Amino acid sequence: MKAELWHSHAREEPYPQPGIHTLEELRAMSPAARMRVLRAQRLWMTSLQFDWPQQHRLHQMLTECVEDNEVLGHGAKEIFAVDAEYGVGKSTLVRQWAIRLYREAVGEAIDSPQIPVWEPRPGVHAHHVPLVWVNLASAANIKEFNTAILEYLGYPVSGTIRSMNLRVADALDRHRIRLLIIDDAHLLNTRPMQGHDVLDHIKHINTELGERDGTMILVGAQLDGHPILEDPQIGARLRYVPIGPMGIDTATERSQWQHFLYGIEQRILPYLPRAQPGLLAGQHAPRIWRRTQGYVGDVAELVRRAARAAAEDDRWTITVDHLENADLKERAKRHAMAEQRHKEQVAQAMAKNAKKSAAKQAAR
Repeated sequence: MKAELWHSHAREEPYPQPGIHTLEELRAMSPAARMRVLRAQRLWMTSLQFDWPQQHRLHQMLTECVEDNEVLGHGAKEIFAVDAEYGVGKSTLVRQWAIRLYREAVGEAIDSPQIPVWEPRPGVHAHHVPLVWVNLASAANIKEFNTAILEYLGYPVSGTIRSMNLRVADALDRHRIRLLIIDDAHLLNTRPMQGHDVLDHIKHINTELGERDGTMILVGAQLDGHPILEDPQIGARLRYVPIGPMGIDTATERSQWQHFLYGIEQRILPYLPRAQPGLLAGQHAPRIWRRTQGYVGDVAELVRRAARAAAEDDRWTITVDHLENADLKERAKRHAMAEQRHKEQVAQAMAKNAKKSAAKQAAR
């Protein structure tokens, strides 16, 4: 990614919300008109991002970390690490927050398609790039790490590692970079041959960034036990926040799950004129969790596909078969099958124990 692309992403407006029609209006439409309406609804629903409890908590913690680092003494600052297994939506959560922070940082300049410009010194003009987002490649070493930053800023990427280090440090000042987000941080090359040098480089960049009161954020999968977290110097400055899918084991979790589904209802059900309030948060809450295991992205996809099927078959409310027949990603399928097998094993074990107890009672 380059800074121009990030700036254009930050300028994007939400996908336009389509109009809401009554059941009579929908059924009176010609096939072509109805197809256009359903397409607009599908695209809008696909663009939606739904709020969930961990999102608010994470965004607040990220903001507090950045604000704290701005007023702490100069030098190496606190590093924030967001960890989750694949499919939870960690990058999306951090990206939502980062887009908002970027828009606030550039102010009215967000209205222009061009990256804002400032004067680092009188008569010298440079792009104002308050945020750098780095997508790491597999087994990224120091040079590849530096290359990702320099390419984002449009700098040359040739030369020795030392010259690239100096270029990165100069860019921090020249472009007023205050936030460096490293996505897929688990892909850093931390194997024995280069791992120590790579971790030292991360610490060096964090110090350089900290001298400008900036913040480094690591986003990765299954970082618990990773060399990044086990490095004592990094660990001393690290705020580690694991996130996961939504659960339903406790009363609090079930309440949060229903509240989350209710929020989806508020957006989706107006486009299903035969749907009743509580359809998702009440009637179908357990089934939706079973099919998605609380993965927010999978929930959004499941509800979107079910709503589309409900419109296409003219029932205009989400039913059991809409939810059961919706085709989801392989992760959701595998986890749902594993969950079903686990339930069956538990039921078999309970039946076996009950049979043994009955046999003992009969023997007495």
